[in-house]
Amino acid sequence: LRAGHYRVYSKPETSFWCCVGSGLENHAKYNELIYAHQGNNLFVNLFIPSQLNWKEKGLTIAQRTNFPETEQTSLLIQSVTKSAFTLNIRYPKWVKPGSLTVLLNGKKVAFKALPGQYIAINHKWKKGDEIVIKMDMTPRLEKIGDNPSYIAVSRGPVLFARDTRLNGPELTAVLKPVITEGRIQLKDTVSGTPDVWMEVTMLFTAETYPESQTKPVAISLCDYASAGNGNKPSYFMVWMPQLVDPRTFAASAKP
Repeated sequence: LRAGHYRVYSKPETSFWCCVGSGLENHAKYNELIYAHQGNNLFVNLFIPSQLNWKEKGLTIAQRTNFPETEQTSLLIQSVTKSAFTLNIRYPKWVKPGSLTVLLNGKKVAFKALPGQYIAINHKWKKGDEIVIKMDMTPRLEKIGDNPSYIAVSRGPVLFARDTRLNGPELTAVLKPVITEGRIQLKDTVSGTPDVWMEVTMLFTAETYPESQTKPVAISLCDYASAGNGNKPSYFMVWMPQLVDPRTFAASAKP
């Protein structure tokens, strides 16, 4: 959703588009893409609690995870008859290089794969083998290219938004994120707002004159999927405007 834009909804006969039907169908197809195989390679694409039965290999794998509420998933081999195959684990693009760890039966696995690639593990698999994948989900600020005029807040694959149903000033307020030890801090909270899956608080200061010494305030954010998702009308914002010194921006802009 572009900064300053808004979400619209369809109406029968007058404004009806394909995603009303096929868009909802996507969610029923996730299970088809959790795993895939090609030749002697097994690919783990999605981190979703599930069980795989690969009949040709006599292989059963159980995936246990609470991702993306937690930063890890585990794969337990429950049965296998043909042990020779390569396990390929997706290295998410949002994880920084060197910030993903794979453990095989408690021992760290060395690999050269980079974000956006697959981590290939060759092993003589047996029943009881366990693979644990840990992904760094340090909160981060997103920008639109080199433009510092707007920022968004993400953690792992989850994008957050402000919502008028949550605690905080008006959406038009210009808020500057508080940076502590080089990063932003998100605090998980139990949401009291209906239809909100994930809610966090984050410290901001109001953009104002430096001499006013504005104190930081905790402002609530929710996951983008829950934004505006209530019985009553509400407004939400993903891209938050920032005050920018045009001289600094011009000097740092690419030619």
